[in-house]
Amino acid sequence: MMLRKHLRQTDLGKIEKLVNSDLPNPLYIQLDSSVLLELCLIPPGRFRMGSRYGGLWEHPVHWVEITRPFYMGRYPMLQSEWRALVDSYPSCDLNPIPSNFDGDRLPVEQVNWHDVMQWCDLLQGNALSSRIFDEGGNAVNLTDVSLGLPSE
Repeated sequence: MMLRKHLRQTDLGKIEKLVNSDLPNPLYIQLDSSVLLELCLIPPGRFRMGSRYGGLWEHPVHWVEITRPFYMGRYPMLQSEWRALVDSYPSCDLNPIPSNFDGDRLPVEQVNWHDVMQWCDLLQGNALSSRIFDEGGNAVNLTDVSLGLPSE
């Protein structure tokens, strides 16, 4: 197997440990009665980022290390998912429809980094009162897991 040839034995051990870890993967958060957010577990590890052939902002190719696992949305953020969380916090200043094209099944495409950070903070607060469960429908307690941005 070509992949195995390029992985060190220690990497294989880490991957196996993560697969057998207690953290559920995937993870689901019920944002409201009709909107379910699916998250997948991103394991610790290293990867190369950048491109020799892309734009100047992609240079140089460099190693990036993820030091702890975190959850990330499995699919691009839909307007229905964004709106479900924003609508549950009427005092927040986020636009409930941050897109040029309106539609529940369309992606959110007019947000900046600060909007995303605020949305993740709302998700973290909402997770304490939402239904969070694993693939088998079992309730999950995430008091020790951050749903914020991994760079925080």
